[in-house]
Amino acid sequence: MIIDSAALLKIVKDSKYLRYTGEIALQNRAHNVVRKARLMGLLPPASTFPCIDCNGVAYGYDHRDYSKPLEVDPICRSCNVKRGKARGH
Repeated sequence: MIIDSAALLKIVKDSKYLRYTGEIALQNRAHNVVRKARLMGLLPPASTFPCIDCNGVAYGYDHRDYSKPLEVDPICRSCNVKRGKARGH
């Protein structure tokens, strides 16, 4: 799922995690963007979607590339474990 919204792009630019560097910064920033999008109602709860891998009930959103914080997939816990770490981590 790719989220494209002016409000979300502003979140990315204004993210407090810009002060960090390296892989942790990318991961923190990506998670923060999704959290803010959820709080603002711009991103529906992951549980409203099926898991992208197994079609089970998704519990959260997964980043495959932390440098693209708005590109997330709804995913269940077991599939998230199977996928392993995202790029940039």
